[in-house]
Amino acid sequence: MIVEYNASLGLRPLTVPYDRTFERHAKHPSGWYHGASITALHALCARSGYRLVAVSDSGINLFFMRDAARSLEPSEAYRENQLRNGWSNTTAPQQWQTICDLPFVTVA
Repeated sequence: MIVEYNASLGLRPLTVPYDRTFERHAKHPSGWYHGASITALHALCARSGYRLVAVSDSGINLFFMRDAARSLEPSEAYRENQLRNGWSNTTAPQQWQTICDLPFVTVA
């Protein structure tokens, strides 16, 4: 399974609250407020037997498999989104500071 994650959230176990009519630029002009972190997706996928096995070089996609011989922890796999960093001329910690006061759901 391939899932896009929001690297702007860092390793915090967070997701954006569900909203049926969600449009990320309407919620915040940066477009950085969306989706879920690598840690949240790791926890959610583990509940269904999927293990994190890789992260794309650009830091956009996570790769999960069932019955994988080896798995990764979010802390060893995390990468900042290089494309986002490049076009915005910011880093993930700077992006987080821009959206940190918005509502999030903690994934346990």
